[in-house]
Amino acid sequence: MSRLRALFIGVVIVASIAHAGTAADSQIDLRQVRLDLQSNPGDTVDRLKGAVLATLLDHQQYGAVEELAVAGTLALPADTWRIEELQRYRIRALLAEHRSVDALHAAKALFNVCSMGFVKDALPLLSQALSAAHPNDPEIVPRFKLQVMAGASEDPAERQRLLEKYGGNTIMTSIAAEPDPYRVALEQRKNLTGWREQYGNGNLLLLSGRIAEARVVFTKVYTERPPEELRYASEAVAKLIKAEDGQLGRANQFVRSIRPQP
Repeated sequence: MSRLRALFIGVVIVASIAHAGTAADSQIDLRQVRLDLQSNPGDTVDRLKGAVLATLLDHQQYGAVEELAVAGTLALPADTWRIEELQRYRIRALLAEHRSVDALHAAKALFNVCSMGFVKDALPLLSQALSAAHPNDPEIVPRFKLQVMAGASEDPAERQRLLEKYGGNTIMTSIAAEPDPYRVALEQRKNLTGWREQYGNGNLLLLSGRIAEARVVFTKVYTERPPEELRYASEAVAKLIKAEDGQLGRANQFVRSIRPQP
């Protein structure tokens, strides 16, 4: 065997071993993750949003990403900051599968439920899904962005003027959320009365697009808040207003009104 050929074979063997190691490292015991979500939801959801879903997405295991993102959301529905990351991965998986309409509904659900601080992340996902769902309308995303900016004005008169100029808030309001993944859980949770349980119900209702029902729940959440949960209860009101309007102006006003003055 020539020296050059031996060197080439050696390189191939090393590369094959390295690839096998990477593949082995990427294997995730999905059955165990499902069990862990039941026994230790907090740590498990943090693992999901920290590394597990990213690994599954990289290896094109889109169905597993979608399943676990919903399962994680249902495991800890009161934790908005966790839901945001789980749903971000889910939308990316749906887009990668070219399920653009499903991705659009999921992105609208994320816009409804996300905190005001996450809007800057939710809107690009919504724009991406909107573009994918309307490939024959290249102007839809620019129109959408103009409407979003118009609706973000805190001055009611200016907001109305800008919305009239750019066609209202028609694109956002035309997008439905997605009730199906959360319908059974909401039925099972309807008699739960604890504060966190009620907050979780409100989040699931926002994801489902059941905004009027979410208002009833979050009004109770705000009224019955423990003293240490004032900030989180106030966040619930802000995102409820955002979901009701499908725009940011009134929600921004509310946040400013409760922000401590310097």
